[in-house]
Amino acid sequence: QLAGYATEHFHREEEIRLVVRGKGYFDVRDPEDKWIRIEVVKNDLLLVPAGMYHRFSLDVNEDMATVRCFIDDPNWIPYNRKDGVDDLEVRKKYLKEITAKYRANKCH
Repeated sequence: QLAGYATEHFHREEEIRLVVRGKGYFDVRDPEDKWIRIEVVKNDLLLVPAGMYHRFSLDVNEDMATVRCFIDDPNWIPYNRKDGVDDLEVRKKYLKEITAKYRANKCH
């Protein structure tokens, strides 16, 4: 089951996770398509915007539990990175918003 989390994907809705046990890593893509690794441990809350590519892996202990929170009805559909999914409206909206924020805040 963990293999699905290790595959790069995004969701149509914001992903909200609370770590209740253990330690792991969420990798997210920055606007230049480079990975950023985020270590998460017990009591951390992580919010991944809708349309943002991400993946997840455990640390060497391979013991972690999270709770996923939903704003609306639960929707677990992952859109794996492949041809076609970048054309979904949620992905286009995310890229437009994050690129504008990134350019506005980048040091010159």
